[in-house]
Amino acid sequence: MSGYGVGGVSGEGALLSVEENRELWQLAAAAAGPGKTLIAGIDATGVHAAARLANQAAESGFHAVLVETPHGGKLMARTGTQLLYFRSVADRSNIPVLIANRPEVTGVNLSSESMQALSAHPNIAGFVEHSGDVAKIKGVPVLWGSEEALWNSLQSGASGAVLAFANVVLAGAQFGEPILFGRVIDALARPRDAAHPLTFATLTPLVGAWVGFGLLSLAGGVAVSYKADLRSHRARLAVLASYFSHVLSLP
Repeated sequence: MSGYGVGGVSGEGALLSVEENRELWQLAAAAAGPGKTLIAGIDATGVHAAARLANQAAESGFHAVLVETPHGGKLMARTGTQLLYFRSVADRSNIPVLIANRPEVTGVNLSSESMQALSAHPNIAGFVEHSGDVAKIKGVPVLWGSEEALWNSLQSGASGAVLAFANVVLAGAQFGEPILFGRVIDALARPRDAAHPLTFATLTPLVGAWVGFGLLSLAGGVAVSYKADLRSHRARLAVLASYFSHVLSLP
């Protein structure tokens, strides 16, 4: 995993206020591991609002922003309007801009021609494609945004993927480990006869999968606990620093 997308559609960033988004970005930047790329989700109805959020994300330590298509209906469906909006945001942003093409949410599907034209802007780094159309990858930098056709997209030239599915992998491992353990016990306890003996060939895959899930759960749990403790400690230090700064400023 190369980095984190914070405050996008999956993170319900559009439901947060400007101040709440800024606080979220600051917390994420403080808790992020070294060398991780931070991408802030931007969902705003106007150029100035989107650019202001982008620059606040830059001040919080983010490396790029993921700008959603405004819900403008027929107006944003026009190619000229799309080009004007995204170019204007990119002109005003202090960090690179990624453009999200999410037609199932916004009702607007960026055409291949629009993507080609926008990719020529020096501050537009690429696109996060959710439409499922692998043909749009050709000629433009794309991160795939859907679990559907993920392998085909990577084979067609996608630079990587931004997947909400990654959030549930660790949770799934927590359920998979006891289920597989039960399968191992069931295989050992099941009555056998000469026609169906218990062999290493039948038992090894189950044991291997159980051990793999167990190690994944253990490693993931340690990593999450470490990050949560680190974040909690940093938040405590920030509160203490704010408190003592306030005390020292009292007459």
